[in-house]
Amino acid sequence: MPPLPSDTAAHPHASVARPLATLLPFYALVDIFDASVDRAPSGQAGHSGILIGWDSNESIRPLGTIRPLHSAVHDTLLAAIQTKPLVSLLCSPRLVNIDAGWTRELFRAEDIPTLCLPTLERLELDTWTAGPSTPPRVPPVFGPLRLKVLRLFTAVPPYILYPLLVATSSTLEVCDVYVEGWLSPDKLYEALLPSTPNIIDLTCVSNPSSFELDVFDQPYTPAFDRLLPHFEKLTRLFISATEISSDFLRLLPPTLRHLTIRSFNPRSTFTFSERMVKCLRDLSLELFLETFTVRDVVEDWEEEDLQVMVDACRARGIEFVLVPDSDSGLGDSD
Repeated sequence: MPPLPSDTAAHPHASVARPLATLLPFYALVDIFDASVDRAPSGQAGHSGILIGWDSNESIRPLGTIRPLHSAVHDTLLAAIQTKPLVSLLCSPRLVNIDAGWTRELFRAEDIPTLCLPTLERLELDTWTAGPSTPPRVPPVFGPLRLKVLRLFTAVPPYILYPLLVATSSTLEVCDVYVEGWLSPDKLYEALLPSTPNIIDLTCVSNPSSFELDVFDQPYTPAFDRLLPHFEKLTRLFISATEISSDFLRLLPPTLRHLTIRSFNPRSTFTFSERMVKCLRDLSLELFLETFTVRDVVEDWEEEDLQVMVDACRARGIEFVLVPDSDSGLGDSD
């Protein structure tokens, strides 16, 4: 086995050298391969690798952790991943200065079908390289998957997202996805409905453009207004305001404890309304929420309306918080 590369060997901008093995304190290193970076700029070559390990407390639980590598290893990396019976695959870039070839386009949204190995129980992909907005001539086809945890911090195209959610529906428990664009209410509903018996923690955030909202300028029922009554185990939900309406309080499943709604634009179907306050004051309506967070432009909320919401929620034992949009982060549902 070649010597373990250090952090600085893998990326020239890393400031602290430490063995890669320290990144996996609970896993044993069993394989590392040298993917030579022949096309990398001079002085940027070095060891590139996949770490494959297994949990010391269980029998053979392979883990793959893909660190920031030069973009030239993309094809080699994908080919190597497909040869490993991985249970977890984490593809997360480091926050560094973007130089040509580093962290940029190592992974792409269109790689998701390739990364979805049949053995995977956990997949995390963090990249801001968006996939093509239009479906390819041959749309991706997912075989049976056993994913329990799916986190896609990328602008995943809907033509990949919808079939992926369907393929993971029987096992998915934690789902965290972001879509840079419009999500069809009907297609999102159909894609998520099969997973409602088992999903526990769900983040589904979309950011449609003004143009897309103009094109879809017609009354519609938001996807989560239809989905909410079907969830059986959901305890935490973080969604964008275009996926829910102000009538949601009457639709919440009894298991839900923490709700976050993020508004990207003033044309969302969710806004402050007297209907919400009326529902909160209706003691015949059982509510089991513990926290209700809205991430929005604070100036869009009248001070009086905000105080009414705080008081109405407090009377029901619910902590209401309005988080300034500038402070809001994707994937943070606390």
